[in-house]
Amino acid sequence: MLASCLVFALSAAGMAPWGAGVVLVVGAVLQLIGEMLQSAGSWQISFDLAPAHQVGQYQGFFGTGVPLARTLGPLLLTSLLVTWGGCRAGSCWGRCSW
Repeated sequence: MLASCLVFALSAAGMAPWGAGVVLVVGAVLQLIGEMLQSAGSWQISFDLAPAHQVGQYQGFFGTGVPLARTLGPLLLTSLLVTWGGCRAGSCWGRCSW
């Protein structure tokens, strides 16, 4: 997944549009492979770490990760953008073109 992030960053290197398109496709393929490996590996780890009599409890806790990230992620991102993104005292909305 780190490799896909680096490849995506290369797409802003000021190359021709077709070159940037190729780089983005390569980054997307690397992202796909990385997500498939991470998904399979994390599922296996969640089963292997659980004691035999607590598999359901471990799976329930493991399953809370994505919903928790989807709940707290927007709040965290908005807080970071408002704090460090240059939006002070309502000035951000005046600069937005949408």
